[in-house]
Amino acid sequence: MRVFLFSLILMLAACSEQEPTQESVANADATEIQSDTAITETARLNDWFDEQYAQQLDFSPQTKTRLGDKSGYYSLNDYSVAGSDEQLAWRRQSVAAMIADFDYALLNEDGQLSYDMWSYSLDRAEAAVPFRAHAYIFGRGGPHASLPNFLINYHRVDDASDIEAYLSRLGELDRVFGELLDRARSASSSGIRQPAFAYDFAMTEIDRVTSGVPFNTNDSSPNSPIWTDIQGKIEALVASDLISSDQAQEYIAQAQEILAGEVMSSYQEILDWLEQDKAFASETSQGVWALPDGENYYNYRLAQMTTLAFTADEIHEIGLAEVERLHRSMEEIKDAVNFEGSLQDFFVFMREDERFYFPNTDEGRQDYLDLNNDYLDAITLKLPDYFGRLPKAQLEVRRVESFREQAGAAQHYASGTPDGSRPG
Repeated sequence: MRVFLFSLILMLAACSEQEPTQESVANADATEIQSDTAITETARLNDWFDEQYAQQLDFSPQTKTRLGDKSGYYSLNDYSVAGSDEQLAWRRQSVAAMIADFDYALLNEDGQLSYDMWSYSLDRAEAAVPFRAHAYIFGRGGPHASLPNFLINYHRVDDASDIEAYLSRLGELDRVFGELLDRARSASSSGIRQPAFAYDFAMTEIDRVTSGVPFNTNDSSPNSPIWTDIQGKIEALVASDLISSDQAQEYIAQAQEILAGEVMSSYQEILDWLEQDKAFASETSQGVWALPDGENYYNYRLAQMTTLAFTADEIHEIGLAEVERLHRSMEEIKDAVNFEGSLQDFFVFMREDERFYFPNTDEGRQDYLDLNNDYLDAITLKLPDYFGRLPKAQLEVRRVESFREQAGAAQHYASGTPDGSRPG
């Protein structure tokens, strides 16, 4: 009996170790060939995307600057409607070329995702066309403030050609402001206006940008933020023996002439329009639904920001549920610290008690920044414990420029360069 069982086991083992069939070998070879094809085709698609991205960047010299690329350093973006049309036409032909040149079925999973994303980016651009005029251009943090911020924080000056590029960009501000003002006027004529308080905010920002030298030549006026930046960058070139003192004075004179002349005139034109157009604006904020075609614009923005097929009411219900959940958690914290009073009382206590604030002085602000950067240093040491791929660029917390500084304002993040030469 034992001999029989042993023989049976050997027979079964032999059956399980049969030579692979011709069909199984063919299937394995086909799978390997298919995998190799997918890798090759996806690599070809990725090379094509690199070319497309380089072409796309040509539409935005400012994005190039943010990435640390100095090509197009003498120019600012084209903000005209014609420029937007040109970009959209390019995107259309790019997606059409992708569809014609690449077989979706031959790509691997990553390649198909990239293919889908490129098509989706065109869908988003097409969906935005009917609502181009709905964005409030000269509102809070608009180009009147963001462009000086761009020049101060992103336009790096390493040699004489860089300061010449800076001056060239200063000279482009009137062109850019003119293009944007044309669009703002067109939107207003269509009944698309921000609430009155946003006009006031924009005018206050412009006053902050243009206060001081060289916009105001009063001897007691301080330097404007952009003037301080220009002088500092030129002085650094002199200190590094990259330009002479005479060259520095020439650059200073050119910058002063551009800022006090055409740039100030452009700002004044925007101010005049804001003051005039404010008379037609609503005194209270009604929401974008009150704009012409506002409901469709609202739903468009909802889809753009969430990428989900939820209605506004559904998202509102999610928000209400989240508020309720958070309030329950806050009640637990209130009880844990033995606070006597309602949750609203607790909010007031947290918001108004001086123990939770740094002094409202330059020293207090610096202490706050130092504390935040200490936290960042500690977090940075822990990142390798949780993440495999780490950013090359460091991260810093900085005080915003004086013309953007305000109590209780939203915070901002600006990415660093891919090579890590400028921190986030």
